[in-house]
This record gives sequence, structure tokens and C-alpha cells, in this order.
Amino acid sequence: MEIKDSHDLSGVLKVAAGIAVIAIVLVVWQAQAQATNEDFWAELARPDATVDDLEQLRARSRGTDLEPWVAYSLASRLYDDGDLSRARQIAEESGAAHPNHACAGWLANLAAAAGTYPPGS
Repeated sequence: MEIKDSHDLSGVLKVAAGIAVIAIVLVVWQAQAQATNEDFWAELARPDATVDDLEQLRARSRGTDLEPWVAYSLASRLYDDGDLSRARQIAEESGAAHPNHACAGWLANLAAAAGTYPPGS
């Protein structure tokens, strides 16, 4: 292809610059998404995370692939703390919302375990 004048070259350069900008935006977005996932996992793995910490993390994880994992961690902490009805509620809700997720079975088991105790125990 032969470029006939500077106007043709200008159009080609604009297209190339546009493609470069899009590529840069995608690379930055992907790096941010990866960093966010790593931040979530780091927060989730904190042994000193409180119920309030996990509640906040759950709110921030809504709509992500991490949401069921956060819900499981929160429900487990509530179960360990003796808040069985809340643990069961969170486990059941998250399990129903994400039935094919890798931790769906764990959520179901936790909900069933919390349901074996009488209310208020």
C-alpha cells in the first residue's frame, strides 16, 4: 500500500496511537484487577480479622468471584463465635447465589452444621 500524501499518514498514525492507548489502558486495568484480588486474599487470610473486617470485605467483594469465599470465611467466624443463626443465613444465601462455585459444598456443610443446634444455643 502506497501512502499518497501526509493526510493518509496522519490518519494511520491516529489509528495506531488509538490502538496503543487502548492497549495501555487494558494492561493497567488488568494489573489493578490482579492487585485487588491479591489484596482480597491477603485480607481474607489475616488470622486477626474480626467479624466487622470480614463484613466490610464481604461488602467490597459483592459481584466478584471472591464473594463466596469471603462469605464462607465470615460464616465460619460467626459459627466459631457462636452466632449460629447468622452463620447459617450467610452460608445459605451465598450457597444459593453461587451454587456452582468451588466452595458451594463448604457453604452447604456449614449451613447444615449451624442448623443442627437449637436457636439461641
